[in-house]
Amino acid sequence: MQMYKKKLACLICADYSVLFRLFIMLKVTLLLLALTVSQAGASVFAQNATIKANNVSLKDVFAALRQQTGYHFLYLEEDLKLAKPVSLRSINTPIETILDYCFHEQELTYKIRENRVLIERKVDPHGDKLKNAIELQREITGRVTDQAGMPLEGATVKVKGTTVVTKTNKEGNYRVTAEREDVLVFTIVGYELLELSINNSSTVNAIMQESVSNLNEVVVVGYGTMKRSDLTGSIATVDGKDIEKQAVTTLDQGLQGLASGVQVSQNSGVPGGGVSVRIRGISSLGNNDPLYVIDGFPTSRNALQNLNPNDVESIEVLKDASATAIYGTRATNGVVIVSTKRGAAGGTIINFDSYWGIQQRPNEYEMASAGAFADLAVQVGDAEGEVVLDEWRNPGSFPSINWQDEIFRKALQQSYNLSLTGGNDQTQSSLSFGYFNQNGIVKASNFKRYSIRANIDHRIGTKVKVGTSMAASLSQKIQLLNSETANEGSLKQIIELQPILTAGGTNGSVKLNGNYGYWPFSDAVPNTMDNPIARIETFDQDNKVNRIINTTFAEWKILPALTYKINLGIDYIQNNGFSFTPSYNRGRSSNTAAIYSQYQNVRTDYLIENTLTYEKQFGQAHDLTLLAGQSGQEWTYRWLSGNASDFVSNELRNLQDGIFRNAAGSQVTQSIASYFARVNYKLLDTYILTGTIRRDGSSNFGPNNKFGTFPSASLAWRVSEESFLSGAKWLHDFKIRGSWGQTGNQDINPFSYLVTWSAINNSYIFGNDPTVNLGIAPTGLSNPDLKWETSTQSDIGFDASLFDGRITLVADYYNRKSEDILLNIPLPSTSGTTSAFRNAGTIQNNGFEVTLGYQDVDGDFQWSVNANVTTVNNKVMSLGGGGAIFNASTLAIPAFGQFDNFTITKEGGEIGAFYGWKTDGIFQNQQEVANHAFQSGQTVAGDRRFIDIAGPLDENGNPTGPDGVINDLDRTIIGSPIPDAFMGINFEASYKNFDFSVFFNGSFGNDILNYSKNVLENIGFDKSVGFTNISTNYYQNRWHGEGTSNTMARATVDDFNQNGRVSDHFVEDGSFIRLKNIQIGYTLPQHITHNLRIKRARIYISGQNLLTFTGYSGLDPEIGSLGNEITTTGIDVGSYPLPKIILCGLNVTF
Repeated sequence: MQMYKKKLACLICADYSVLFRLFIMLKVTLLLLALTVSQAGASVFAQNATIKANNVSLKDVFAALRQQTGYHFLYLEEDLKLAKPVSLRSINTPIETILDYCFHEQELTYKIRENRVLIERKVDPHGDKLKNAIELQREITGRVTDQAGMPLEGATVKVKGTTVVTKTNKEGNYRVTAEREDVLVFTIVGYELLELSINNSSTVNAIMQESVSNLNEVVVVGYGTMKRSDLTGSIATVDGKDIEKQAVTTLDQGLQGLASGVQVSQNSGVPGGGVSVRIRGISSLGNNDPLYVIDGFPTSRNALQNLNPNDVESIEVLKDASATAIYGTRATNGVVIVSTKRGAAGGTIINFDSYWGIQQRPNEYEMASAGAFADLAVQVGDAEGEVVLDEWRNPGSFPSINWQDEIFRKALQQSYNLSLTGGNDQTQSSLSFGYFNQNGIVKASNFKRYSIRANIDHRIGTKVKVGTSMAASLSQKIQLLNSETANEGSLKQIIELQPILTAGGTNGSVKLNGNYGYWPFSDAVPNTMDNPIARIETFDQDNKVNRIINTTFAEWKILPALTYKINLGIDYIQNNGFSFTPSYNRGRSSNTAAIYSQYQNVRTDYLIENTLTYEKQFGQAHDLTLLAGQSGQEWTYRWLSGNASDFVSNELRNLQDGIFRNAAGSQVTQSIASYFARVNYKLLDTYILTGTIRRDGSSNFGPNNKFGTFPSASLAWRVSEESFLSGAKWLHDFKIRGSWGQTGNQDINPFSYLVTWSAINNSYIFGNDPTVNLGIAPTGLSNPDLKWETSTQSDIGFDASLFDGRITLVADYYNRKSEDILLNIPLPSTSGTTSAFRNAGTIQNNGFEVTLGYQDVDGDFQWSVNANVTTVNNKVMSLGGGGAIFNASTLAIPAFGQFDNFTITKEGGEIGAFYGWKTDGIFQNQQEVANHAFQSGQTVAGDRRFIDIAGPLDENGNPTGPDGVINDLDRTIIGSPIPDAFMGINFEASYKNFDFSVFFNGSFGNDILNYSKNVLENIGFDKSVGFTNISTNYYQNRWHGEGTSNTMARATVDDFNQNGRVSDHFVEDGSFIRLKNIQIGYTLPQHITHNLRIKRARIYISGQNLLTFTGYSGLDPEIGSLGNEITTTGIDVGSYPLPKIILCGLNVTF
């Protein structure tokens, strides 16, 4: 093992200690924080300059221009006292264009003489300031250009708040009549809206900034950036502003419905609860989470839960192999790249954003009243010989309780975020603080998050740039009533409770012989369920997650076309918490010994990356970009837990205070070493080629397959650039692209290729020695050939932009085949173990993605709509001859009795399909029972009729036809949780100072196994549990005589027919469309904010999950996976529903 560790250290190319790595990163970070003095660079006499400034003085602009262009600025200090601060963003823009923009609202003007710029006051042509002040109407002229100084024809120029409007000519010039206090609004498709005040100027020039949807948008890809028009792969971009509008708890929730190909499902509505993110289907029986890259740091599960959504600038979702192959072994499930907000040159901008909201349950189950429950309990008890209390025969003598009202509540949600950004041409920084607090709609549930983030970028001279990103967060989660695994789902236990009892509590309202107000009136009626109110008031639990993630980089421009970059990172996650179960005696429920458990998990990731990038343009026709790099990552996971019991008092909650104590723990270290390269070639801005290759080595695999190679290639043809389409003015851009590539999945249990040993369950006596000896035995065989799960994916699609970008359309067809899926293959008993891991399975996913958008930004009323839809076809091609895989038995849902394997994964089907019996109504009389296939010797009228599908297998192993007996052989696939399609629609509009947005998401064709329905239709699971409540619908519409019902079985406790077994009666269509978010806002007028010394102020009101259109009978059709098992998706065990939320918020910029 020591030799192996040394080899592993060599694999990562460094044998460095933890302290040394921390010292290096801290040293670089402190150096960056200390760099606040601008470095003087060599000046050259140039005509163009790049300026990014926000609310800075003219003197700062002059200094930046002098450094870049060599111009000298001559002025009087007293003249500059009259100047107003300016804000602008220009890239390689002529100096005259920049100066025109800077002086258009000033009392100053300028003249250029060779390399000198003379600044002086404007001459009043009337010589009379009073006359100039009362002059209201005037003709305003100006020029509208892009950032490169090129004129923009057809731009709309409107006097804000009036009907006066005009457009620019071919030279970008315009004329309009306005008053000196008016504001001009400039709009054109493909550029951001711009508002400029006229003041005393007669000339107002505008420099428009390209909008995000423009073809020149810079998109973050693996280890670099590219223009969107140059992409050959399938990449979806989500703007951070779209996520902020939703006011989500965690960042991954904000991805829902905003990107095609990305299915996001909340596993429950519990505050801080888990989210399932699936990109283009399910490709593995193991982990299906995408790889997350946060400011250049690759990380995995729960990567986004601790990030503040307000810190995000943009998210890129890499979907096809062309885009993801650069990340090799961890990219099979797609890659999500998160870029956080960074500083910009200009004055300091302070932004405060806050919202407050009320949450409430979406709806509730309509449960039987005390009278209805008692009536049915008496009927069943008398018929089946169960003990029935005399009080139940007179239900009017006791109150009726709605247990859902006892557990649910209206809950507060609040968020506060403060950010500061700014800098100059050499140093830019941003700093943000966040606080989030969400109380759950179920009592005793809460999620809090405290966060801080700092980003710094600094240029040293003209060739070196350094920077760092640091984020720290503390999250706290409390969740007493919810495990979301099986019989402790939030609502399952609640809806079972008898409505004839009171909730009780520790405040002195204990009822009837210490039963805590819940247990039955007599021990003659058994009941083993716990009292949820007692759990809330006496149990205790806490879970905290501390996280620090830092990346520090340095870039050196070795040559004009060659750049070297080093990136160092560390990600530290500490998870610690405790749980306490007190001793108690509540009637038939008791716990004689208090139990206290405590745990701590620590994961530390280290990262080092080196890249070389070569970018060169050869003439006017050829553009070439080459990337080569190395990456090494190592992560260590340590966990330690302990528990103690038999405390003298419930007030003692320390491990050392318990009489019986035990502890456990372990440590695992994994690493990966990688080398990669990418080439991008563009010919005539029309034909584009991208090729990628990555070679990874991982400690997770055996010596025969420790390294894997993952290539990809893609082509794109910008048809709109061809000469034969030069006359198609309506076609803004049209690009056809195709890609092929391979990626891997290395997320398996480490060292699975080695022999595993465990203590044997039985003892053994050797010879005549009576001593009992314990031993260990191998429980798993070695497999040195264990290797990556490999996905081969092909993609073909097109991107279209029509009518100057008003209409956009993106469409893709994808086909992904995942091979060498890791399976636990059964072995013969002669092997000494029952199974072994092998690369044997094959899974295929294919489908279509379509994204359609439209925008209209002319005039006061502006609006846009974007819609996306994705189809998914999932198929298990092979399981390596190992037969079908049954799962979910560990959930032990008692309502399904002995039939606890209720999902199946088999060749030719989908992953995790529901597996059970098909039904054919209800037996109406005993003659129908006699005429049907045999179900049980005690099947009677009112029982559910199951369909006889198959008999024993023939000699060739093929199923035979119906055999007249209903048994395990008649089980079949009865539904699938995988949707046929999912979608999102986002609509935004604004009118003057008002803005409005609405967002829908939906899923179609997926099924839900409604276990809660089983509970609602069962008066008692078995004699050990006793009577449980039922729904009003079941009480009124159950079978209680011939012809009364053909869907709901009779009420029974014995249930010899197993009416509650897994069947299609409990499988429902889970399709839905949800109004996920709606928001209306108002931005205060500038004359108000100016007087308050505020740059911008906006107030808004928002609603979430307000409407859901579905045919599903449960509380919420959005059902994720239980226990993070991919084969237990779509099972509703009474999960915590998503709350309805009403929020009001405030955003202020200083």
